[in-house]
Amino acid sequence: MLAPMQTLDETLKQITALFARKQFSEVVSACEVAERNGTDRKLLVKNWVYALAMIGRFAEALTMIEGALAVNPANYALVNLKGIVFKSAGNFSEAQIWFQRAVKISPNQLPANANLGRLNSVRGNLPEAIRYFRRAVKIAPADPEMLRLLGHTYLSAGENAESVKVMRRLMWVAPKVTAAWSVSVIALMNLGKFDEAHKVAEQARNKLPESTLADVLIARIKLRDGKTDAAICALRKVQEKEPGELESGLILSRLLLTKDSREALEILERTQAKHPDDESVKRALVFAYGAARHGDEAEFLEKAYGLAAHLAERYPQERLKYANENRAIFARMLDLDCFDETGSLDELLPYWQTNGELHYAHYELGRVKTLQDRLRIVDWHRSWGKVIEAMIKPLPPVSSPAVHRPRKIRIGIMSSDLRDHPVGYFALPLVEFYDRDRFELYCYSFSTAPRDRAQEFIEEKSTAFRWWPSCTDQQAADGIAKDELDILFELGGTTAMNKLNVMAYRPARIGASWLGYPHSSGLSRIDYILMDPHTLPSDPRLLIEKPFMMPETWIAMSRRSFGNVAIEEDLPEMRQGALTFGTANNPYKFTRECFDTWAAVLRRVENSRFLFLRPEAGTVTFQTNAAKHFGERGIDPSRLDFVNVRGNHKVHYNAIDIALDSLPHVGGTTTCESLWMGVPTISLAGPGFCERLAHSNLINAGVPELSAPTVEAYIDIATDLAEDKAKRSHLRHNLRQMIRANPIGQEQRFAQAFCDRAAQVAS
Repeated sequence: MLAPMQTLDETLKQITALFARKQFSEVVSACEVAERNGTDRKLLVKNWVYALAMIGRFAEALTMIEGALAVNPANYALVNLKGIVFKSAGNFSEAQIWFQRAVKISPNQLPANANLGRLNSVRGNLPEAIRYFRRAVKIAPADPEMLRLLGHTYLSAGENAESVKVMRRLMWVAPKVTAAWSVSVIALMNLGKFDEAHKVAEQARNKLPESTLADVLIARIKLRDGKTDAAICALRKVQEKEPGELESGLILSRLLLTKDSREALEILERTQAKHPDDESVKRALVFAYGAARHGDEAEFLEKAYGLAAHLAERYPQERLKYANENRAIFARMLDLDCFDETGSLDELLPYWQTNGELHYAHYELGRVKTLQDRLRIVDWHRSWGKVIEAMIKPLPPVSSPAVHRPRKIRIGIMSSDLRDHPVGYFALPLVEFYDRDRFELYCYSFSTAPRDRAQEFIEEKSTAFRWWPSCTDQQAADGIAKDELDILFELGGTTAMNKLNVMAYRPARIGASWLGYPHSSGLSRIDYILMDPHTLPSDPRLLIEKPFMMPETWIAMSRRSFGNVAIEEDLPEMRQGALTFGTANNPYKFTRECFDTWAAVLRRVENSRFLFLRPEAGTVTFQTNAAKHFGERGIDPSRLDFVNVRGNHKVHYNAIDIALDSLPHVGGTTTCESLWMGVPTISLAGPGFCERLAHSNLINAGVPELSAPTVEAYIDIATDLAEDKAKRSHLRHNLRQMIRANPIGQEQRFAQAFCDRAAQVAS
């Protein structure tokens, strides 16, 4: 707070000091007091407007800057500042207009050119970003930040050689800027110049002898070279030397998270204690708390949610930077308002493409309403694929098909989930029953998890099981190529521990996708995606690959995977005194339209209840938000039930009469589990692949009548079934037999069809 008797100079100095410390709320308060004390707003407006934008008060910032521009419409600084307000508010189109207007007013001023570079980078327009950063460097050739931005953007665009040139210049101008060394090492590794990368790391040691940077860079090189254990050892030594060191803590915790979430969190919490205001640590903690599988998961989820809410409130102008982790935890905790505030798909998809973060798009496949929304996501995947393929040179092709050579046809399946995991469950029928007289089956896993019984079974039944937990993409591609496969299926997409980019090397003559990602990945070097007549999208533009068309079903349920958990005799309604709807689907699939539909069903079925069967259901935040969503739709929250469980959850289906699928992104594994436990599932069949999984499962389990073509039909089917106790009783005790008798339960039949189709494609 300003002292009442301060001079004008003292007032402005204090505001400047607050601004330099990024205490933007305090800047706003100080400006308000200064104006009340008689300071002319013209002297305050630039700091005041910027601070308002940084704390998310965009409307006030815009009103104030427009007032200043009305007096001085050609003022370069004010025009540029209006662009900053629009950019902070997420209105990138308007921001572009105002930054360009500022450049037109004064072409050789640094800020607007730099802002256009940053804006185009966020929007995924890397050539334009490079153009403006180059102009900024020309204006200020010794500015370390401009050199850093240009070098980093070259790296993002795959122009590694140019990135190295710029970073060498930055090393000379400002050798203490760590990005000069880090980005250079990454770019050199991308170019395959590992010896040069080592030299740069050692140069960093000479220039920054008191820093651990060189040790971290060498660990990065080991990691990129597939020497994960050596990298972990090197990073641990950095932490021993300097507990809480930032970069080593971030990398090491990420590497350890799937192996030992307890140690990973300990490292991150120690790092945060040393760097309490560092946003990258908080972002890492949001992810790590959400992924932790030791101790009290509900407590960790609440911690993740609290940190995400803090980041969203404290840094609204950086919402795209934190959108990845924040969206995941906000979705899991049903906070759809905060979820929406992280950004729109129009903002996020280009940003993720720029930063190579395809895997976050998985959570957005159900956030669509129109065909144009769906086509935009397809186009984004295609653009991402072009960027990846521009950086990866395909390997020499296998010379000729197996049918023209004296050997069996070789099929490969590549996934780190060939273990006790849903992908492993659905791969088992192929692994167990493929035709060994005609085919060889090669399996590839990069999992860092310990071997389990499912993996042991797959190892035993396949021709070869290559387990490479520490290899690089290039090493994996080279290793697969040596097996001379006729067709390789990637089963993991971008999920944890998988290596989708391996497919860009074309390590097999034919590439295909199946199971792990219910959407086109975007890589043109993946030729096929496995489909059946029921999962095939209604519009061919919704697929990039050609359909690897199965005659009946895209999956089969292995008898080894779903177990023999007992189904209780009576209907849940009879035991519990009320009919219970429910879901075990992942909350990232829950949309407002989903809650609208579920609530409509509950309004139609008097006294019915709804059960959430999820790990998140044990948190107060999840329960509070669920109550809010149903309450807003006229459903008394007392009708909601929550079961907090991870693993061993199938027994809890005995408490659900009818499962209600999520929409538009439907369940796959959950639908199979539900049916296996005698619980009929109502699903909506939409236009896209991820919207038709359950539609196929229901048809191929012998209950096509449970698949609805419209939301209205979904509600009617659920209501009618609620009234038909006899049918529910019949399904409760006969669905397992129906599954076994229908295509989805016919493992050998599925494997035969798979092999026949593979032979056709391979020829």
